[in-house]
Amino acid sequence: MQVPVRRSLAWGYRDLSTEDLRAIVQFLHRRAGERYIGSYTAAMLAGFGTMSRRCGERIGDSWRELAVAAHDATATRGPGAAAPSP
Repeated sequence: MQVPVRRSLAWGYRDLSTEDLRAIVQFLHRRAGERYIGSYTAAMLAGFGTMSRRCGERIGDSWRELAVAAHDATATRGPGAAAPSP
């Protein structure tokens, strides 16, 4: 996993000079940089959490719709009736 991350970072920062990169590293080692990283991480975690809950809810809704449709089909045919041919 480290190699893909390094490649991605190298590509993302490819247009910055060495001086710019040093300034970024210095910022990240200061208190303000630590707060920035903490806030960024918290925001990303909140976003991913919301996204995963919504995805789970949508999957649950789909399963519920399928279960209701299957139940309705069984109720219409009756419990001992054969399923229709495809």
